[in-house]
Amino acid sequence: MDTHMNVPRLLCAVLPTVCLMCSASEPSRSDREPGDKGRPSADRRTEIKDLTEKIRLNPHDAKAYLMRSYLFQQEGEFVRAVRDASEAIHLNPKDHVAYGVRGYAYSRIGEADKAIADFTDVIRLSPTDATAYFLRGSLLQQKGEFVRAVADLTEAIRLSPGDYAARGTRGHVHSLTGETDKALADFTEAIHLNPKDGRAYFLRGGLLEKKGEFAKAIEDLTEAIRLSPGDPAPCRARGDAYRAIGDNDRALKDLEEAIRRDPKDANAYLLRGRIRQAVEDLTLATRLDPKNSAVYAARGHAYDMIGETNKAIDDLTEAIRLAPKFAEAYQARGVARQHAGELDKAIADHTEAIRISPGYREAYCLRGYAKAREGRFGSAIRDESEAIRLEPKYADAYANRAYAYDARGELDKAIDDYTQALRLGANHARNYDGRGWAYEKKGDVDKAITDYGEAIRLDPGFADAYTNRARVYERKGDLDKAIADCTESLRLNAKSAMPHFGRAIAYACKGDLDKAIADYTEAIDLDPRYAKAYSNRGDAYHAKGDLDRAIADWTKAIDLDAGLAATYSARGDTYGRKGLYGRAIADCTKAIQLDPKLAEAYRNRARAYDGTGDFDKAIADYSQSICINPTDAWAYYGRGFAHASKREFDKAITDYSEAIRLDHRHAAAYCNRGLAHEHAGAPEKAIADFTEAVRLNPDYAAAYHCRGVVYEQTGQKGKAEADLDRARKLGYSPK
Repeated sequence: MDTHMNVPRLLCAVLPTVCLMCSASEPSRSDREPGDKGRPSADRRTEIKDLTEKIRLNPHDAKAYLMRSYLFQQEGEFVRAVRDASEAIHLNPKDHVAYGVRGYAYSRIGEADKAIADFTDVIRLSPTDATAYFLRGSLLQQKGEFVRAVADLTEAIRLSPGDYAARGTRGHVHSLTGETDKALADFTEAIHLNPKDGRAYFLRGGLLEKKGEFAKAIEDLTEAIRLSPGDPAPCRARGDAYRAIGDNDRALKDLEEAIRRDPKDANAYLLRGRIRQAVEDLTLATRLDPKNSAVYAARGHAYDMIGETNKAIDDLTEAIRLAPKFAEAYQARGVARQHAGELDKAIADHTEAIRISPGYREAYCLRGYAKAREGRFGSAIRDESEAIRLEPKYADAYANRAYAYDARGELDKAIDDYTQALRLGANHARNYDGRGWAYEKKGDVDKAITDYGEAIRLDPGFADAYTNRARVYERKGDLDKAIADCTESLRLNAKSAMPHFGRAIAYACKGDLDKAIADYTEAIDLDPRYAKAYSNRGDAYHAKGDLDRAIADWTKAIDLDAGLAATYSARGDTYGRKGLYGRAIADCTKAIQLDPKLAEAYRNRARAYDGTGDFDKAIADYSQSICINPTDAWAYYGRGFAHASKREFDKAITDYSEAIRLDHRHAAAYCNRGLAHEHAGAPEKAIADFTEAVRLNPDYAAAYHCRGVVYEQTGQKGKAEADLDRARKLGYSPK
């Protein structure tokens, strides 16, 4: 046997295997099995025995060592192959074929650097050996030295223009470096050179899938499946392409076929698990391939989708341990940590994903969302803006930035971003809901109702959208529609406190205080820490005259949320009505500290000062209340009372008149202005005001009494007796 004639030819026969080793996907089992399928292993063992005897008889027979080395390779005994090839090289240092055989054996036992050194020696000894360039280029690709790999593969193609394997491998390197057009050209030429090269169809199909050209990808992968009937990889890849276009039925069929072809194909279980969100498939994949970080990442995502966040975090942590630069795993763990409420850790994970992959738009988008949930809206906006810079059509980033703008009160920018997200095709109910909320805060209630309605049309089960629309209906005074929407929201989600709260407000506005209190109570039962529900129930009790229950609810609300300025003000006003002026002043002062622009707190404190007889402080507080809210008739009325108490009747008349101008049905203002006119010596004007007061409120006992007194003072005894009698019958008793 002439080894110098046969070994190169035999070595070339295994080149497709090396090409497959360099591909993105593992080759099928049959491709990985060593050996010449045309020759039984028993024949090779006989040849090895013969060569061993030949070497015993002539220990310096380099050709015998070389041929036995090659046969050991065919048997998968690569370490013994290395030893024999090394001996052949020792005996004949200029035999480039021996370096080639040993280099290939080194490549199969993971000694890439030694293999590259051997192929370099082949090239040194035989500069036109295309096979050596091909093999060295393939190994350089495995090491990530893509520039050198392309140079070697290009030289292999120059020396052997018909080498389809070199074309396919160079195409794969181009695909790894992002040179998609060059990669596609190489795969196409490989197919032209060998139309039966299923691996070239597979690689071209995979690249077309990455480009989003799914129809062409599926066509190529279908041909790869036909040409490689035992290989699971094309089935798996076509399944992934079908998954990408939403055809999960065909995707699952392809993945089932991949698993049938190789029941230990962990990647097929991985993809099937992703489609089904099936932890079982992904768990099996981890058993089949326990060092596959992608499998742990996928199972972590599946756990997160079913709410098992702790297991999700554990799996994603394992994925990161296996692949410390796995940016997607950091991003997914960040999402799981967001779901667990661990926002600081989530932000740290997204930050690490960005450090590993600075152009990772999804990580910027998700980090921005986590920051917004932390209340760091400015930083959130910067992250979402960077995501948009990286991908100007990134709808989710616009939606997230809109949320942050809304939270900062930049409502026009929020509306613009929600609109852009919708324009880009993110026709999500939540984006309409978000824009509706921004319109609502701007006071554009009609547009808000339209957007909430669109959210409901897109997702009829969107309970929160009903609750939000109800709030706007209530604001418009359309209380029946508000109640109907809250009721529908509760039908969809009976465990939500918010619809009860919203419906209670509508009932209260309709004057149905018992139903309002019942709904507030239900909201509190569902969410015992719902401070505003306690506060509003206190308002309802106050409106019913049950001041003790009102104070109890307001106190509970303040215990839960010490920042409720209006609740302090309301409790303070009620303390004042009960004669507890010190407590009243303390509560209203706290309300003013919390919200210096809360006009009613100044007005309520002024009433308490009235009760203590400190009319100067009362007048100062009424004046501040009026400065904040010049349309509050009751503030003018109160200041008028304080001026009258100081016997400043002209000032009192001026304030009462302004209260009447602001509220022409303000019976108390007419009555008190009448008293001021009486004290100012204008009985006719006094009688006119008392008359208007009883016209507005026919049961106004104090007004009848006051008019009766003036009638008596002016000698109109009959009218005086009638008014004083009417006042007594209405329950009036002079203090």
